[in-house]
Amino acid sequence: MKLTNLQIEMYTKRLQQHNKQMKQQNRLNEMMTFVEYVDYVYNKLKPLQSDKNVILFQHRETPHYPSHKPTNLSPMAGMRQEIPTYSGNLVTGIATMHKSNAVPVINQQQAIEIAKMRRG
Repeated sequence: MKLTNLQIEMYTKRLQQHNKQMKQQNRLNEMMTFVEYVDYVYNKLKPLQSDKNVILFQHRETPHYPSHKPTNLSPMAGMRQEIPTYSGNLVTGIATMHKSNAVPVINQQQAIEIAKMRRG
């Protein structure tokens, strides 16, 4: 196959870029000579395959840890706790004093005072 001087110059630059890239990626077995590169460009040479022994994905082996089982010392371990609720009769409600500051209200008079303070 005959190449013009312009084609030779162009393929030489591309070959240098290709080889530089392969060297940077540590794929030295995929670097080519000028003749190989020209054959590669004209589909006469198939690209070299990387080593078949290269592991593409490595999975980490995680050891199995069994779940905690309750013993006599901790029968409630892992059990959901009940939500605490107020069961007394002293606090009649909750008011907001300033910037979401919750304040317990004991009687009607205190609720009126808090409302007046809030409104100014």
